[in-house]
Amino acid sequence: LDATLGNVSDLLVNVDVGQVIYVMLGSGGFLGIGESITAVPWDALTMSSGDSTMVLDMTAEELSSAPQLTVEDLPETVDPNWDANVRDWWLTRTSR
Repeated sequence: LDATLGNVSDLLVNVDVGQVIYVMLGSGGFLGIGESITAVPWDALTMSSGDSTMVLDMTAEELSSAPQLTVEDLPETVDPNWDANVRDWWLTRTSR
């Protein structure tokens, strides 16, 4: 079943190597108010053929259990522990 899980609200880039590390996926809310932001590792996404849609192989319910962010949390994304915790969640999910 294809469903829209959210919209790309931002990208988290490792400026040292010039590589996108996370796609910030915004979902829920209205006009950005009450929106949930999920940091999705770049390598968890694939591009669909024929258009500019990114595909994440999970349900909305699974996505809602992923680590969530708010705008206030964004400074924490430079903390290596934050990165390790988020990556661990995604690795655990993909190893099932």
